[in-house]
Amino acid sequence: MRTHPHFPSLHSIPPDWEPGENLDPDELQLLPPAEAERLEGILSSLSPESDAILASLAAVTEGLQEKVDPDLALERAGVSPEEYDTVIEEIATRMEEGSDLFATPGETDDPAVLNPDTAREFLELEGQVLLYANDRFDVVPDINTYEDLERASLDTLQPIHRKLYQEENVVEVIEEFIRENPANFSQIQLEQIEAWLNYEVGQFFVVEHLEDGTVFLEPDEPRAYKVTGVYDSYAEALPEETFPVTVTSVVLLPYEGRIVTNGPRLGKIV
Repeated sequence: MRTHPHFPSLHSIPPDWEPGENLDPDELQLLPPAEAERLEGILSSLSPESDAILASLAAVTEGLQEKVDPDLALERAGVSPEEYDTVIEEIATRMEEGSDLFATPGETDDPAVLNPDTAREFLELEGQVLLYANDRFDVVPDINTYEDLERASLDTLQPIHRKLYQEENVVEVIEEFIRENPANFSQIQLEQIEAWLNYEVGQFFVVEHLEDGTVFLEPDEPRAYKVTGVYDSYAEALPEETFPVTVTSVVLLPYEGRIVTNGPRLGKIV
């Protein structure tokens, strides 16, 4: 079965993607095995026209290790942007039919995950704090607005997370953000951000999945935290047969009576 370079077999199209946009591989989400198999099935049974277009792109990008410029790849393959968009639309339509791959992260009845509105508000609050920290420390020069931050990949944002949650930075940055309130948040929202001064950061052992969360164990104390997923349940990413799993570079934050990790993605798994 051929896997086309623009659609890795273990990833899904981002939920906010629209036809005409280029897909950034850094923003793709890992799929469960069953959904990955379904995606591979779709890629192997496209219309002849779509298959030919992706085969042309595969031919001109095969063996390249560096990041490929999409426009240059299309030009070398003799494929117009309109033809490429048609392929994307075919794949998107077939994935959407009878599938929840396009559900917005957080759209779930799983009690181990924040509901959609809560997840979106949390990420907006944290995103504005990250933007403020980036402006102060100039970590990622290309991010100057909240829209820039929304478009950035999670890997691009990780250095800002690390800089913000360094012990010598986090209290001062959060307190100054609350005092200046550059995003014009409500008093309730500012109080939610202020609660993040009670953060925990470092290495944790993931030891158990509960119905409404996952148990993170801090090895030094030891103390246990029941952590709620922002977008996805940790039970999907971390099967219990792999326990105990060590995760590093994780920040735990209180939010609306629950504990979540900073950003939608878990820290590094080792």
